[in-house]
Amino acid sequence: FFDHLHVGAEGYLSTMPLMRSGSNVKHGYAGALIDGFMPLGPVSLYAGSGIGGGKVKRTFVPDEAETVKGNEDVVYNASYTTTPFFYLDPYVGLEVHFGGIFGLNIKLDYLLPFGTNKDGIVKDLKLSNFITPSGPRLHIGVLIGK
Repeated sequence: FFDHLHVGAEGYLSTMPLMRSGSNVKHGYAGALIDGFMPLGPVSLYAGSGIGGGKVKRTFVPDEAETVKGNEDVVYNASYTTTPFFYLDPYVGLEVHFGGIFGLNIKLDYLLPFGTNKDGIVKDLKLSNFITPSGPRLHIGVLIGK
């Protein structure tokens, strides 16, 4: 049984610029993963899931600073929010070993993040609770090692 089990950790960080003003969205998340694999000669099929948490940071910087109507002394020149989330990430994949130390890894997953309410408690797991990042992803990587 343990000859066909991967256990590990993974983490991701990405930044997407939104405008020339410096606005952006940053996703950062990490967690544990476990999967079972079946070697078939130089090819190994695997399926498993990752579980963990992270946060989405959104920074909005308008092209021009805005003032509050009725109180021109208050100026808003940026907005910054952080949203934590819990995620489940089921996946399937294929490893192809070319001999020597090189190989190819192809993995398809579907990231399922769940938000929290104002008290920090995970809400009922339903579609309306989903926040970014989410959805299907395709990973293609080079394997190096024995």
